[in-house]
Amino acid sequence: MIVLAVLLVGLMEIWIPFASRAGDGHLWLSSAQVVIVAAAMVVRRTRPLIAAGVTFVLFSGLHIAGVTFLLFYGQFVPMVLTTFAVARHGKGREPYLARR
Repeated sequence: MIVLAVLLVGLMEIWIPFASRAGDGHLWLSSAQVVIVAAAMVVRRTRPLIAAGVTFVLFSGLHIAGVTFLLFYGQFVPMVLTTFAVARHGKGREPYLARR
């Protein structure tokens, strides 16, 4: 349910310009980014480091390149959720990586 909520609110943030959407970006590329991260979040409990890696690489890399919008619900919330998933569900030293 959380993944579906993040997906829907993230897409609404892009297509219905919320006040939390900032910067100049491509609508379709930003939407694809939110969909890919939502798909990665499905495995956040079984493979939390992969979900967090996909989330951080996509959001930071594409935003630094200047091709996507800066989003609160579509980017910041998934980053927080996947970081929490690594700290909570990570195996071995993974939880320590999320705390740093």
